Amino acid sequence: MTRKVRTERRQLRVAAVVPAYNEAAAIADTIASLRRQTQRPELIVVVPNNCTDHTAEAATRAGAYVIEFPGHNPDKKAGAINYALDRLEPYLGGVRSSRLHLTINGKPLNRGRH
Repeated sequence: MTRKVRTERRQLRVAAVVPAYNEAAAIADTIASLRRQTQRPELIVVVPNNCTDHTAEAATRAGAYVIEFPGHNPDKKAGAINYALDRLEPYLGGVRSSRLHLTINGKPLNRGRH
């Protein structure tokens, strides 16, 4: 007797990259909000950027993966996001660029436009 096996579609993998400047007081709420989303990120990365407070420690305590920007970042938010994406690229193995979608503040980033 044969049995039909239904193969499940692989769910879209979601990573949230959160650039943060002096957000120690609010970063835990941001991380909690991301975890409450309908499509929850598998990975939440916080990039403390030119901080003078304890953003990195607060993000770590809230359960995020922290990638601290080394030294001064003259490119601010964009520099922090690019720094994190450069470090995450090896872990995105097999994701074709046509299936990779970037958003900033919830708005899709159009290719070829800045």
